Amino acid sequence: MKILLDGFLFKREERKQKDILIQLLDYSEAKNIYKIVNQMAILGYERRIPDGILYVNGLPLVVSEFKSAIAKEQLFTTLVFS
Repeated sequence: MKILLDGFLFKREERKQKDILIQLLDYSEAKNIYKIVNQMAILGYERRIPDGILYVNGLPLVVSEFKSAIAKEQLFTTLVFS
């Protein structure tokens, strides 16, 4: 979390070149790029499809699962047989 808040120092191989401070989020002028993705499949140990992912500057910062208060079977019978 510290890297996300403070950034990190990118050290160059050549000593003559200056090190660069890399900041992942822009707090001063708010020039961040926000993207929200719905139902994107993620492959890892198993396949997951979260309901929503919020990306800030290409970093997935928030993963959301929205659950229904009504069970799917109850919703189906309510819609079809009412």
